Amino acid sequence: MKLHRLLLVNFRLHQRTEVVFGDGLTGIIGPNGAGKTTLLEAIAFAIYGMRAARGGRDSIRWRRAKPRAEVRVELDFALAGHEYRVARTLFNAELYLDGGTQPIVVGTTDVSDRLARALRMSHDEFFKTYFTGQKELAMMAELGPADRRRFLNRLLDYDRLLMAQKKLRERRNVMAAELTALQALVPDPAALAAERAGRAAEDAAARQMLADAEEKFASAKSASDQHLPVFAGLREFQDRFRRLTTQRALEAERVAHVMEVVGKLEKELTEATEQAGRREAQLKDLDKRLKQTTKAAGQVRGILEHLESSREAYAAEQALYEEKRGAWERDRADAEAVRRNLRDTFKDIKEQKDRIESLGTSGACPTCGRTLGSEYGAVLGLIDGQLQEVTANGQFYAARVEQLADLPEELVQRDKLRHEAAHQVEALAQDLALARRAADDALAIEKERQRIVAEAARLPRIRKELAAAMERRAGLVDALAAVEKDLAALEFDESRFLKAEREMERLEKAWRDAERVVSAAQAEVRLAHERLAEAQRREDEARERIGRRVELQAQVRLHAELDRALDDLSAELNSQIGPELSALAGEFMGSLTDGQYDEVQLDESFDATVYEAGEARPVLSGGEEDLLNLVLRLGVSQMIADRSGQPLSLLVLDEIFGSLDDLKQASVLHLLRALASRFPQVILISHVEGVRESLDHVLRVRYDEASGCSQVTVEQGPDRVPGGGADDAHVAA
Repeated sequence: MKLHRLLLVNFRLHQRTEVVFGDGLTGIIGPNGAGKTTLLEAIAFAIYGMRAARGGRDSIRWRRAKPRAEVRVELDFALAGHEYRVARTLFNAELYLDGGTQPIVVGTTDVSDRLARALRMSHDEFFKTYFTGQKELAMMAELGPADRRRFLNRLLDYDRLLMAQKKLRERRNVMAAELTALQALVPDPAALAAERAGRAAEDAAARQMLADAEEKFASAKSASDQHLPVFAGLREFQDRFRRLTTQRALEAERVAHVMEVVGKLEKELTEATEQAGRREAQLKDLDKRLKQTTKAAGQVRGILEHLESSREAYAAEQALYEEKRGAWERDRADAEAVRRNLRDTFKDIKEQKDRIESLGTSGACPTCGRTLGSEYGAVLGLIDGQLQEVTANGQFYAARVEQLADLPEELVQRDKLRHEAAHQVEALAQDLALARRAADDALAIEKERQRIVAEAARLPRIRKELAAAMERRAGLVDALAAVEKDLAALEFDESRFLKAEREMERLEKAWRDAERVVSAAQAEVRLAHERLAEAQRREDEARERIGRRVELQAQVRLHAELDRALDDLSAELNSQIGPELSALAGEFMGSLTDGQYDEVQLDESFDATVYEAGEARPVLSGGEEDLLNLVLRLGVSQMIADRSGQPLSLLVLDEIFGSLDDLKQASVLHLLRALASRFPQVILISHVEGVRESLDHVLRVRYDEASGCSQVTVEQGPDRVPGGGADDAHVAA
């Protein structure tokens, strides 16, 4: 497998990152948390989908991306002579082959399955083969013997045998427990057979009892059916007798009712004939009264119209009177108010004059407050003039008040006209009331007249109803006589019917009792059949349990044999791990040392020994230990790749330098470069800056706080591939 290109869009810390991979040693360098390992996770996500990603879908999307922004990973790689391109989002995936424009497979699951078949590796096998994680390089040397075996079993998937053996033993234990329970629960077959035979005898007896009961029921039902026609004829005879008796009573009731109606109509006819003379005189009197009241009632409209006009005239006179009286009252009130003000003014001026005269020339001016002096006379003259003016005005308003003391003649006349209009309205209202009373009397007289006319018209109707009632009476009397004749001819014998009825009841009771006996026998048959079926079921169940017990015994023996076989297989596989891994590690060691060290041997504890010219090297230098650890890890990867049928051409090493000093780091890099013929593409992920000088290509990964995403730049290797924008991390390696 060879990687060509990787594109990440909104994946983890990468908003948009494109990496183009080349041959040789490629280093992805950057501090922890910058997004280096995310590139490896994106490769696995592109191939295997969500099962290769950490967390759920929401945790994969770049945290600053919009909620519905697309998360996309594209991976181009070569495998087995074909070029593949896979494009995967959170909810879909597409796989293209050999530069085709149309996908050969679509769908997250289908694409993952197709790539797993092409790689011939599951997700776990893929990572165990191509990827070496942190601290795994020296893992074999740091573990104890038992832990080394478990570590190799886990890498080579031999632990699946242990899991299968565990499940096998669990299944065997379950079957053994079931077998123990069955042995305790299976009853005695002979006792079950005896019980079933007894239940069969009970079932046969119940069936015989049912047959006897059904025979008795049939006999009783036959006797009842034979007597039924005789009883039915008598019952029909009785029903006819009862119908005629009921009809006779009904006809007699109808005759009595029509006789009552005839008597009532005859009485009404006599009374109506006697009252015919009196009604004529009553109608003449009512016609006379009706004529008088109708004339009076005809005056209502004229009186009403006159009353409305009189009310309007009264309202106009009232309004004019109130207007004139209001004007007179306002004039009188104004004159009295002015007169009172003039009196107060005169009093004030007089008091002022008296005060000035008492003080003489040394008095103060009432206007400015200065001493009067020489202007004393002029001020007194001015005050006298004011007194004369106030006096003249007072005399005028006194005469005006006296003039307005009595009502004006015009107002007196208006008041008289107002009262006359009110009297006229009242008189017309009384005339209207009398006219309306006359109209009500006319209506009452007309109603009485119509009643008398209706009573006079009732006489012919009474005669007609009486004739019809007498005719109906004759018909009903004839019908009653016919019913009496039919009833006398029937000659019904009640005692004979009662005797037949009692016999019918006895026969019905007999077959119904027999029917209940049949029902009870049927219930007993059902119960006996259920008991027999239960006994048969228990016997069948016992046979099944015995068969199951035999089957479980065979299965338990088989599982025990399989358990021993798996023990043997596990021992055989573990015995082969050492020689096979020794051979592969020795081959790698010889290639890396140009044949100086030509053999590596693993003992039963998986302790490794290096041989030089057929002799063991008990002491290794630091660089030689790193070489041994590397060839052992490469040997394990080669074993996994051989089992899957894939050539091992790609190595991805994640943070393998974390615990190595500078000398060991240089030694491992030297060894990796020596493997260029076997592994044309090696990718190293590390935060150690000192290894970058020994690499063919260096990609710098850093986290940009401002943009909130990881950025990848080329620090060493081919130029950047054209097409990337200023904000896009578009790099080549």
